[in-house]
Amino acid sequence: MFFFKQEKQILNSSISKLLNLTNLELNCCDLVHLPASIGCLEKLTKLEIRENLLESLPDSICNLRNLLHLDLEENQIRELPVNFGQLTKLTELILDKNEISVLPESFGNLESLIWVDLCGNRIEFLPENFKNLKSLEIITLSKNFLERLPHSFGDMRSLSILKVDQNRLIELTPSIGLCENLTELVLTENLLSSLPESVTQLTHLTNLLVDRNRLFTLPHNIGNLR
Repeated sequence: MFFFKQEKQILNSSISKLLNLTNLELNCCDLVHLPASIGCLEKLTKLEIRENLLESLPDSICNLRNLLHLDLEENQIRELPVNFGQLTKLTELILDKNEISVLPESFGNLESLIWVDLCGNRIEFLPENFKNLKSLEIITLSKNFLERLPHSFGDMRSLSILKVDQNRLIELTPSIGLCENLTELVLTENLLSSLPESVTQLTHLTNLLVDRNRLFTLPHNIGNLR
């Protein structure tokens, strides 16, 4: 385990010499830039750069193909590298409180992901190949600009927790009823006027939060949720 704190705002490129690093934590360091040489740390399995001032990531970060945990919470990142999907071993990805508006198409290649946190960004839609993330158990999409979820969401049968509160949802895809392992569905503070009847198929639900919407009615068989 290795903890590294850099007081300067630009991380020195000589960090590439630490080739045996498996854990690198650079939280709360006022960093505005990461050197391309960070991509040389190919043994990294955990990388945390929370609460900094990063606006972008070097393309070379996609070379860190042994990463299991990547935490970039509370930066100013506007987009992810085109080849971000090369990080195919990632199981935990934390990107909340950034400025991301669009996810790259390669995002659907992150098939090992179990938990992804995209809360507090500017995302308006999810790529259709989001359905490829079949290992996902927890998705947090709170505080974005989503109006719809892809119909393909129903293919994510491992999903247990889905949080899409404080968005602009005007409808919920009927395919949500196929997410048979959902235990928590948070839809608070959207623009929903109804819920699909398929919600009643989610018999494992313990938490269903739909307050502060525009609901006129509930599904006829809502009582099946026991």
